Amino acid sequence: MTYKEYIEATVENIREFIKNHVFDDELHYPEKIRSRAFESDYVTGYNSGTFTNDIKVAEENAGEVIFDQDFIEDVHKYDVDLNAVMLQGVQATDVLARCLAMNHINIAILAEEERKRRKREREKSERSELG
Repeated sequence: MTYKEYIEATVENIREFIKNHVFDDELHYPEKIRSRAFESDYVTGYNSGTFTNDIKVAEENAGEVIFDQDFIEDVHKYDVDLNAVMLQGVQATDVLARCLAMNHINIAILAEEERKRRKREREKSERSELG
């Protein structure tokens, strides 16, 4: 995967995380959502050290990103020792790419999208109950 593809995939993972794991009252706190999403294995794999248990999938995902200039720039920006990460295996590199991708995602926008989606669902449900 390219770094852009990692970012896009992580956006979708966060959308699903918010939809399934964030309560209505929490949608007003994007930094809290970011923290929880970052630690979620469903979003980044950070807690367990692996996003996917399939090493072949991790190899396919991470194989391209290590040569991606935008990824390399973020590795340097955040002072990550990529060699040390790579020594931990391809799954660690996959997790790193997902974690760094979080820096490019506006959680407040995703939370607002979810607030609107839930509001539409409530309104739709209320209309069906009346009709």
